[in-house]
Amino acid sequence: MNGFLGANATKVLFALKHITKRIWFRASIYGFVGVCTAFVGLFATDWVPLGTASRIGSDSVGNILAILASSMLAVATFSLSIMATAFGNVSSTASPRASRLLIENQQAQRAVATFIGAFLYSVVGIIALATGAYGEQGRFVLFIVTILVILLIVATLIRWVDQLATLGRVGHTITQVEVATRAVLTERARSPFLGGVKKTGAINFANHYRSTDVGFVVFVNMAALDALALELKTVFSLEILPGSFAYPDRALISSRESLEPSDVERLLHHIVIEPARTFDQDPSFGFILLSEISSRALSAAINDPGTVIEVLGASTRLLNEWTTSVKNAGEPVVSFPHVFVPALRDSEFLTDLYLPLIRDGAGLLELDIWTLKSLSALRGHATGEFAEQIESLLGFVRESAKMRLSSDYEKAWLERVLTKR
Repeated sequence: MNGFLGANATKVLFALKHITKRIWFRASIYGFVGVCTAFVGLFATDWVPLGTASRIGSDSVGNILAILASSMLAVATFSLSIMATAFGNVSSTASPRASRLLIENQQAQRAVATFIGAFLYSVVGIIALATGAYGEQGRFVLFIVTILVILLIVATLIRWVDQLATLGRVGHTITQVEVATRAVLTERARSPFLGGVKKTGAINFANHYRSTDVGFVVFVNMAALDALALELKTVFSLEILPGSFAYPDRALISSRESLEPSDVERLLHHIVIEPARTFDQDPSFGFILLSEISSRALSAAINDPGTVIEVLGASTRLLNEWTTSVKNAGEPVVSFPHVFVPALRDSEFLTDLYLPLIRDGAGLLELDIWTLKSLSALRGHATGEFAEQIESLLGFVRESAKMRLSSDYEKAWLERVLTKR
């Protein structure tokens, strides 16, 4: 058993990380806390002076708990149905892959978990009262705790009602994708090589290792790879970055020295491959989602150019922050000196985002202009391949627009915009 956990530690930790983001996990924690809270009255009676309960009127706590139990069950059920509707709405109007962000939304999870926890607290409290487990002082403590629970529920309901106004809306989804992408970009700008050493070709990594799995690389445990390299007295080189598509003929990682089959198995366990991409270590994924949202907005069924303009605004902010961070970045900190990592090709951010958008939006004058504005706004801090890709995309926008714009007036207007940029 220990050998299994040791070999699969990376995959187990990755799975646990995502389990903690599931709604049932938070609901279980809150439910457990609710059950434990109901027993507070059994152990806090020494703090309550005799006769206090009768003066306060805590005998009514049973009726309060009954009302709370019935209402919380209804509210929790209603909230779950709203969330399910919101998930479907995001999948149909934005992107099915963006619905995962909504599922992992902590505010929504916290609200539903609070209602479930309050329901379980009420039920356990009612059962304990029926069995006579609480004395006069215990009922008083239960009464005070119930008042505190009600105050918590009221505060949660107020926040929940405010969130329901935006839950599942396209604008809210774009904001969530922007926030998640910014977090990954900030981390990658701080550690451009995942804490490893930049791969330059100075070392000959002659031994390549492949996985039999087919899917996307979603997580690389750099700490475990560095420790393994130190143990085996070698160095490793990642051949593909998180977010890349892996298949049996594609090398995942290489080593300077040849490894035993058992060591190769240990090595590959530290690279997690899943059927779908995630935001973990994968900044490109956010731009792909934003592109999918814009493509869905331009479909014949929706036809909403305003959403595309909102996507362009979010994308421009993200890319501008990225280019500024890269320009101002100092020497990267090397935390894992035995693992070499190839440089991130940030020009692919532009490709992932703008190519589908230009393809679907060319011919709509307002989108052509906004795309030009977005790309022009990024030129100030852009360098190298990133700057070259911007110029290439600007040319693509111009050619595509000229081919699809039917009005000479629109073409002239576009030329004026191109002249000013």
